[in-house]
Amino acid sequence: MSARPLVAFAVAGLPTTNRGVSLSGSAQLQPLTTVVVDWMAGSVDLAEVLAHQGHLKTWEIFNDLNGYGFQTQQVAACVFSSIFAGTDLHLCKEQRKGTFYKWRHHLISASGEKVGQIEFGGPHTMRQDGTPTARVELTGKGCRLFEGAAESDHAERWSSLRAKLASVAGRLSRVDIAFDDFAGTYNLAHAVKLWQSGKFDARGQTPDLESVNHAKGLKGDTIYIGSRASEKFLRVYEKGKEQGDESSVWVRWEAQFKASSRRELDLDMLTAPAEFMRGAYRALSFISETLRRLDLTKEQAAANIHGALKHLRRQYGKTLNFLKQTFPDDEALGSFLINVTRPGLPDWSWQYLGQDGYLSVLDAMRVERQQVAKPLNDGELCHAR
Repeated sequence: MSARPLVAFAVAGLPTTNRGVSLSGSAQLQPLTTVVVDWMAGSVDLAEVLAHQGHLKTWEIFNDLNGYGFQTQQVAACVFSSIFAGTDLHLCKEQRKGTFYKWRHHLISASGEKVGQIEFGGPHTMRQDGTPTARVELTGKGCRLFEGAAESDHAERWSSLRAKLASVAGRLSRVDIAFDDFAGTYNLAHAVKLWQSGKFDARGQTPDLESVNHAKGLKGDTIYIGSRASEKFLRVYEKGKEQGDESSVWVRWEAQFKASSRRELDLDMLTAPAEFMRGAYRALSFISETLRRLDLTKEQAAANIHGALKHLRRQYGKTLNFLKQTFPDDEALGSFLINVTRPGLPDWSWQYLGQDGYLSVLDAMRVERQQVAKPLNDGELCHAR
């Protein structure tokens, strides 16, 4: 199968939003492959989100969310403002009943199309440590809207989202990563060949392969490798044909990752999707090694130490205060704290070693104290777009 010129894809009506094609007056050539995050779902510490927005009496809000839900719109606006403010996403004010979570608010496009959701409330939505959570989700279209705002760099957007999630104890539950081959070099036949040669085998097991022709009336063929119920699942399909272009050679390799009780999903998946996709399947080594890992923003770097201090204050603040009251002076307290440390450093700590790191910690402590003490008038809402 011969590859068509990339400009021809654009002329043929191939979607130009984050598909390796950019049109500005005249067609501009872009890489023939690209890797994108195409679905994202996870949970955040709802108490931390509300604290960021200045809500101090969170127990009153949680009682309401577990009951009649009079404050769901305010809570949804707080979550939206903390995670998605400043993007092309909009919060639907209409309150809906959820399933696992009691309340749901849709995220919508400017035209009103659903592209994600925010969920919270209910007695069974706490983590094992008692942390109340809210769930956030972006569909494929939601991901494109999130990263595609005017005057926005999509790499910075995903780095910023990673930082925001980290600052409110965010955990990912599902991430879909898509490799788009617009030239059709790595087609469905190539996927079958890799499977037959054992390139998808793991721990001595060969995953199932299912081939579907024109699945459910959709144009284009599809191959499924693995089980939908497992921690990872791969789908390879003729994306261009699915979009309505019968002559398109555009193929998409889409890996779906799910968290489980055995394995968590790393937040870095949002900023290094190609790296994680290659790492999950050795058969996908053809994904370009030159694809640039998205640079982390300063916001993410600051969020790492800020999030660590928040965790320290919340989980061990009272214990540390007890020790402070118990020891006769700061020197004795310092000696004790040195003795209870253990070898090793957090993965992100290299950013703070040295004098500048000391100043960064002091700055994070100042911000933390300001946010803890931030007042909010009764009835004040979080503003969202």
